[in-house]
Amino acid sequence: MVRDAAPFDVEISIVTLGALGRLGACISSLPDACVGLTWRLTVIDNSVNGVDLAGLLETVPAPEVIRSEGRRGFAANQNLALSPLVRTRRARYVLILNDDTELDPHSIGALVGYADGRPNVGAVAPLIRDTSGRPEPSRFPWPTLRQQTLQSLAPRANFTADHQAEGWLHGACLLVRVSALRDVGVFDPAFFLFFEDTDLCLRLQDAGWELQVCECASIVHHGHKTVSESGVIEEMEKQVLRSRFLFFSKHYGRTSARAVTELVRCALMLRTTKMVLEASLGGRAAALADPRTLWALTRFRPSKPTNLETDAGLSSPQR
Repeated sequence: MVRDAAPFDVEISIVTLGALGRLGACISSLPDACVGLTWRLTVIDNSVNGVDLAGLLETVPAPEVIRSEGRRGFAANQNLALSPLVRTRRARYVLILNDDTELDPHSIGALVGYADGRPNVGAVAPLIRDTSGRPEPSRFPWPTLRQQTLQSLAPRANFTADHQAEGWLHGACLLVRVSALRDVGVFDPAFFLFFEDTDLCLRLQDAGWELQVCECASIVHHGHKTVSESGVIEEMEKQVLRSRFLFFSKHYGRTSARAVTELVRCALMLRTTKMVLEASLGGRAAALADPRTLWALTRFRPSKPTNLETDAGLSSPQR
């Protein structure tokens, strides 16, 4: 196969909020994962006061650190690396990577090799396992009114897509062809957090690019550490509601966005009622914090920005 004339095979883009232990473990796994490739690393530092990354980057070829001032969402932070990459075409692929991941040896090489052999593939994800070694889904079904309602009603249910089926790819580790990004654009910064990978995957598929899972590549995903450590769980849950509303509004229209909002609201009310009844009957030793949080979510209006978006200066109430 004739390769694109780019100086690097892959550029790796990681956003950090300042958790250096987690980031260090991720970066230390990169050299073995990239054996046989030409690669470079860009770290977007969106920590509060900035962090010294020199020690973590000593063994990394051609690293770049971008200081992202002020609070930004994941998509906006990633675009600080993706937009120049698309403009300069300095790499054939970009690996969008969470800092709470660790990559197996040769995993990035396997992803690149898989995509090189399939020129219609716009994005490819590896197999994923959690910290204890259990498999996590690499692909999820496209959001629908029914699926999103059921997921809100039973969040622990298995709403995953088979790796051969249709659906969007897990954004924790996603190799994307740069020419595909030039075709469809980078992340939509309107998605502060959540659904930005779903949106990108749908745009890629709509433009004719394939989305695949490579079973020869695997990683460990330590799983939502940034969210769980943030101390703003309710705000994050509101962000899910908000991003879902934006996704449906963008791709299916405002009527569908309103419909999914009301269906999810009903599902959350049912969950709240169930938890309160179980607690009152002594069937579960649950604190009232959970139902209170759920009740607060039923009253949230996702057509308006969340506090996270307002703090970041994203004050537009709708798309």
